[in-house]
Amino acid sequence: MLLSGIREYWVVDLQNSQLIVFRNPSSNQYLSEVKLTTGFISPQDFPNIQLEVQKMFSV
Repeated sequence: MLLSGIREYWVVDLQNSQLIVFRNPSSNQYLSEVKLTTGFISPQDFPNIQLEVQKMFSV
């Protein structure tokens, strides 16, 4: 795990209408990077919550 203790973080890229999700930290990087433009996602620590990806770009 990273020294920061951050297990997951999300970047909302409004310019390209995509959500970039970083998970599975190792000592100096995240082993998983997923780019989403549609569908639903749940935070790792709150699996019962589902967020619609496309709604994140509606500002």
